[in-house]
Order: sequence, then structure tokens, then C-alpha cells
Amino acid sequence: MKKDSIPEKGASRRQFLQNATVAASVAGGSLILGRAAQAQVGFGGIGAEPAAEPAGAANTDTVLKLSEHEALQKVGGFEIIEVGGQKVIVAHTEAGYAACSAVCPHKGCDVEYRAEQKDFYCPCHRSRFDESGKVLAGPAKTDLAPFAADQALTIHSK
Repeated sequence: MKKDSIPEKGASRRQFLQNATVAASVAGGSLILGRAAQAQVGFGGIGAEPAAEPAGAANTDTVLKLSEHEALQKVGGFEIIEVGGQKVIVAHTEAGYAACSAVCPHKGCDVEYRAEQKDFYCPCHRSRFDESGKVLAGPAKTDLAPFAADQALTIHSK
């Protein structure tokens, strides 16, 4: 047999290591880029401060007047608002407006507002949260991210 017709045993290992290195680099880069692309949510200039921006990065702010949303006209009304990939539930409570992340931290279902019970409720597994987002009953162990809301809701997106 000719020497060039016999496959080298080291070639497949070498190729495997090269491919593994490229795959690990792509996965790590995707993680970093995906994390950097997440949007920050804040309300009326109050609430969680957005992360520091790299030089030259542009933010876009979406301002929603809550009084213009039909579902929020009456006490007990609520609406899930999605902007920049973020879901926020806003409820018109007896005290004004309450706003939290609309996604239950247990399994990711959307929560709803129950005016009579004065709570946010996850219909998937029955977790309950007070109007500020604190867990009242599990299985959820983590609070809903709360945000201050007045007459306007400002959502900061990257």
C-alpha cells in the first residue's frame, strides 16, 4: 500500500481538538453577547438602575402613559406590557399603580392580578405575590422584580 493512502491516526484527534476549540469559543461569545443584549426595565425614573453602558452604546426609552391604557382605567384592572423583550404587569390598585415582572420565577408562566385578593397570582402552579412582588405562597421562592410606577412607565432598552 502507498503511504498516502493510509489515514493518519493523529489527524482525526487533531481535527477534533480544533473543532472543540472553535465550538467553545463560539459558545462563550454567544453567552457574552446574549447577556449584553438583555434589556433593563425601570419605571418613571425610579427603580433598578440600568447597568453601565460601554462607550458609544445607545439606549432607547419607551415611555407609556398608564392613564391611556384602557385596561388600567379602573381599580382592579391590569395589563401585561411587553417592550424590548421584557414583560411587565401593571395593576391599578386602590393605592395607585403596582408594577412587577410579569414572569413567575418558578417556571416562567405569566402572572395575573387579582383585585379581590390584592395579589399577583400564577395560574400554572398557584404561587402568590403581594402587590409589591413579594412571595406570599409558593412553590415560587423568589419575589417578582418590583418597580415603582406612577402615571408613566419608562422602559429602558439597550
